[in-house]
Amino acid sequence: MTDSNWEWIFDQLLHDLREQRVSHLDGDCSLEETIGHIYNETRFSVIQNFLCTCGTSIKWGVCIRGAPILRLSAP
Repeated sequence: MTDSNWEWIFDQLLHDLREQRVSHLDGDCSLEETIGHIYNETRFSVIQNFLCTCGTSIKWGVCIRGAPILRLSAP
């Protein structure tokens, strides 16, 4: 994941959530507030955790002053 595609990846995760391919486990804020916090810089970082139906854990995050993260952990 890069500075230029983090939002696209987040949108894909939300799409997969609606399609029930992933479930949202937890995060620093609600999913609905995530993009606003990033663009308004009201949080230093935002992390969201998902679980794929295949069992893979997905950690997605954006730091205002650092590189975004996308970590996948196989079951």
